[in-house]
Amino acid sequence: APLDAVRRRLAEAGLVGLGGAGFPTADKLHDGHRLLVLNGAECEPVVASDEALLRERADDVMAGGRLLARLCGATRLVLAMEERMASALPAVRSATATIADDDGPTVELALLPDRYPAGGERQLVQALTGEAVPDGGLPRDVGVLVQNVATAAAAWRAVVHGEPLVSRFVTVGGDGVDAAGTFEVALGTPASQLAEAVGGWRDDATVLRAGGPMMGVALPHDGVAVIKTTIALTAWRDRPAAATPALPCIRCGDCATACPSQLQPQLLHARLLASDGGDLPGAVALGLGACIECGACDAV
Repeated sequence: APLDAVRRRLAEAGLVGLGGAGFPTADKLHDGHRLLVLNGAECEPVVASDEALLRERADDVMAGGRLLARLCGATRLVLAMEERMASALPAVRSATATIADDDGPTVELALLPDRYPAGGERQLVQALTGEAVPDGGLPRDVGVLVQNVATAAAAWRAVVHGEPLVSRFVTVGGDGVDAAGTFEVALGTPASQLAEAVGGWRDDATVLRAGGPMMGVALPHDGVAVIKTTIALTAWRDRPAAATPALPCIRCGDCATACPSQLQPQLLHARLLASDGGDLPGAVALGLGACIECGACDAV
């Protein structure tokens, strides 16, 4: 089919980035990219939806990846995974071998260290190419397109099988459940129904997040439904209050060491909490726009 017709099919199927951003996929698939990265590196601890998808549907991911590569003009295709995703490796290697002799780009496999946030788009591009995405820019500025593995699989099923995007893989986990699991879930399914699949929330669970422990968003109740960008639903128990009050920053530098964007969080913190109401322009000048809100500085 003509490429424009394929792009229309993706739009009609409701395809969006399934890694969490939710940007319409067809709008990103213009020519001019040299490299397409299929992002299978989980973006958060606890989350295992990409690993489950690669384990169960590696063939769809590979075929969809090559379709997306054709649509964006990429001559090189890389599947990025974390080293810990061992359960998916046999299926991925088998799918890669199956398509090795076909026309189109071969799929290169890149195994990344198990370090959060390995799945961050900017970090992924730099790890694979050695090039930094410009501040305020996008991967396309260096000729790279990043698509989640679930997006690739959904693209293949939309074009070849005519399936609209009506379901996705979702992890249910956290210390607020006694058993974790990853399920294929129809969009619109309430969180409470997924809780039943793992034996219910623990009695002492107090926080339910859409996402993982670092970047997940707290939900008001478990009647909230799964949407296209729901990678996980995680429940968490109360943490004991700190025995001592928080102390002023001593500029130890641990937050800067933890920052994947190589920022100086302690300086940004001081600018944003300045006594005169905050110095936003000053924080922007220090690189605030490159912050991906991963929470690594807060955790450390």
